[in-house]
Amino acid sequence: MLHALFAAGLWGSTDAFAGIAARRSTPLLAALWLHISSLAVLLPFIATGSPISSNAVLYGALAGITAAIGDVLFGRALSKSAMSVGIPLANVIAATIPVLVVVIQGEPLSPLGVLGILGAIAATSLAAAPSNGRLAAEGAGYSTAAGLCFGIMYALLAQVRADDALIVIFVMRLAGTVVLLPGLLQIEQRSGSLIRSGALAGIASGLASVGANALYIVAMTSGGSRIAASVVAVALSAPAGVLIARLFGREHLTLLQGASAGSAIAAIAVLALREAVQTSIS
Repeated sequence: MLHALFAAGLWGSTDAFAGIAARRSTPLLAALWLHISSLAVLLPFIATGSPISSNAVLYGALAGITAAIGDVLFGRALSKSAMSVGIPLANVIAATIPVLVVVIQGEPLSPLGVLGILGAIAATSLAAAPSNGRLAAEGAGYSTAAGLCFGIMYALLAQVRADDALIVIFVMRLAGTVVLLPGLLQIEQRSGSLIRSGALAGIASGLASVGANALYIVAMTSGGSRIAASVVAVALSAPAGVLIARLFGREHLTLLQGASAGSAIAAIAVLALREAVQTSIS
């Protein structure tokens, strides 16, 4: 459970910093900075010559393609609407897909697990409450599409072994960079100040994403409830992202969005209790 909690915090950081980078430059440049910084931090670990399995390459490539598309859509969403709305909206959609996959694969839901999951979803829904009473349709559309892409990515990452985590993430970011390459041709046409303006936030989002993805894979293969781990990591990253957007993006935090933090804490407590009960039984 701790792995999933830390993954949620790092994914929230990834979302918030990616949104800041997209606003300071462009969604495409923000996604490129995320991918390039991820590859840079992973390269020393990959250069050790560890064996690479075909499954790691397959899942990494598929996850990378969907994640790259999702990153650009997500950046577009956060440039069109408030980050405190776009982040949770994308995450509540993304959280459902890996859970459905795990349930289809045969993992049962306990009463405490259901209660904790509902609390996490409630936290995400409260965090998505628009500060101005409405949500721009264009931003909502981009957030929804990005959430679908991220949900597919999470479902793919949930299928790999913990030992392959760094390899999978490296392949994922490499494949994503290839998908984004056509956009590199346009960078020369942009001013250097525009490229540099989103660099720091984009790099921060990339570094946070590496840790989040690795912890998510470990959480999903640690032997506990994969449903609880997935919900904690994905859904609870929304309140974390909203708080970070408030601190660094200077966005207004509504009463409902503040309540989402309380729901998140309650959901964490229930899911932690569930894990304790399961451990005592076993």
